[in-house]
Amino acid sequence: MKLLQRKWTEDKGWLTISDNLGAYKRFAQLVLIFGSTDALKNKELYKDIKEEFSDAKIAGCATAGEICGDDLLNDSVVLTAIYFEYSTIETSAIFLDQYPGFNLKQIAQELIEAIPITDLVHVFVLSDGIEINGSELVKGFRTVVPEGISVTGGLSGDYYRFLEAPVVADVMACKNTIMVIGFYGKNLTIGTSSRAGWGEFGGEKQITKSKGNKLYTLDGESALPFYERYLGDSFREVPASSIHFPISIKREGHDNWMTRTIIGIDREEDSLTFAGDVPLGCIARLMKTDTQLLIESSKQAAMDIKKRFGHPDLAILISCFGRRGVMVKDTSKELRAVREVFGDTTVMTGFYSYGEIAPFKGGTSFELHNQTMTITAISEHRSGA
Repeated sequence: MKLLQRKWTEDKGWLTISDNLGAYKRFAQLVLIFGSTDALKNKELYKDIKEEFSDAKIAGCATAGEICGDDLLNDSVVLTAIYFEYSTIETSAIFLDQYPGFNLKQIAQELIEAIPITDLVHVFVLSDGIEINGSELVKGFRTVVPEGISVTGGLSGDYYRFLEAPVVADVMACKNTIMVIGFYGKNLTIGTSSRAGWGEFGGEKQITKSKGNKLYTLDGESALPFYERYLGDSFREVPASSIHFPISIKREGHDNWMTRTIIGIDREEDSLTFAGDVPLGCIARLMKTDTQLLIESSKQAAMDIKKRFGHPDLAILISCFGRRGVMVKDTSKELRAVREVFGDTTVMTGFYSYGEIAPFKGGTSFELHNQTMTITAISEHRSGA
């Protein structure tokens, strides 16, 4: 695998961060671009990328912050061009504006059926993080992705504006879009890890009324008054302060807890809106954390991969925008923690998201998460052994 990484800002243009692609640039099969909404909608910028990497598939999305190595950027574009020496990729995309009344289970099936299954190693998903219900999309993928194939990815972001979160799917960024990338070949090693760093507190409550990602009651009590009563002054600046107090949910008959971040409130309904489904009947607990716990969880995610797969060639980091809201000026410390584990030879890219798709620790069963650091680590070897 050979890689080229650059970053673009409006005032300085393109700056090369690392390059061992050299003469192979024109053979690159995949270019990942993560950037601000405005930058990705720059027609000239996209046109230049497409002309330079004419044979590559261009994939990416808008973000709540771009990751370039161990730097956190805003209002930029981070480009990573990839040439696989012994492996291949295939992509498929769907633009949901062309599918009125769409069913996300059917959409997921069409996306997977559009790429080959033979020698498939991994599926990477990028989806609009505002227009599309990430939980329903993941449910759809679980019905069609072959058992044993790992799946990761994330929901695009729009910093803290929540206006438009487009996806780049081999055309200039547009909203209501989903893209999947299939990775193929015996020479690929792909490791994944997802860690949260949050702890539950308080008693368990049952979700007694909900619809999709809207929570109405816990143990029969209206959700918003419950939060305000339980957390007091800590929850006064809603919804901004709610980033610090997500909810942990567990489905009946399951052992794994999932984190959900509050992204909105409705005072007329006394309801809370989350970045992911909060199904009726689930057990729920409040959560809290601090900066050091989040940094340590990112380090542990990297350690999970290093212990099993060594130092990867490429690491795609997807961290939740809610973590950034907690860490604020210390956010880049979680990126440096990953860098300390992987070392300087690993090219790191990625973005802060509205949701992360990843397996639970120790398995291949994947789910939509909030408040995690998810790492997809990719290496290519000469031998398939």
